Amino acid sequence: MKIVQISDIHATEAHLLPDLAENVITRINELRPEILVVTGDLTDNGYPIEYERAKRYIDRIAGARSVVVPGNHDVRNVGDVGFEEFFGPRSRKERYNGVTIVGIDPTQPDIDDGHVGREKYKWIEQCLDTKDFKIVAIHHHLIPVPKTGRESSILRDAGDLLELLVRCKQG
Repeated sequence: MKIVQISDIHATEAHLLPDLAENVITRINELRPEILVVTGDLTDNGYPIEYERAKRYIDRIAGARSVVVPGNHDVRNVGDVGFEEFFGPRSRKERYNGVTIVGIDPTQPDIDDGHVGREKYKWIEQCLDTKDFKIVAIHHHLIPVPKTGRESSILRDAGDLLELLVRCKQG
């Protein structure tokens, strides 16, 4: 099974490079993935025009089932509502051919920090209670990435979520 994961499209005039986007779509389509996972920052400011552009690009990836979750840029300017209009629920579970993907929304409108929150933990546990191969997709980092300066990009409750994920793996 081929699964492709992309992130940080930032589909706005100031950031999107159309030639690069076309090359990425072509390369992904050559791979013929069965599942596409998009982990946030589809937009830069959560504006409808940015969502429209991002959706057009994502929809051109042939044949892949998709799981799309928002990033912090997507929930700016009431973008959380726009995300749902274009892509559906901000947290979701998809199951396909022995693989369960749990897409978790860590965003808070107009705040860059990510936070999953204890209110989602039971749902996450239920989603991961399967013998399938499990993938958890989320925008923010769970651990700092060395030598990148991204130490501040980790979830506020990263430790609690990591403990939950380890516990789910044991079951």
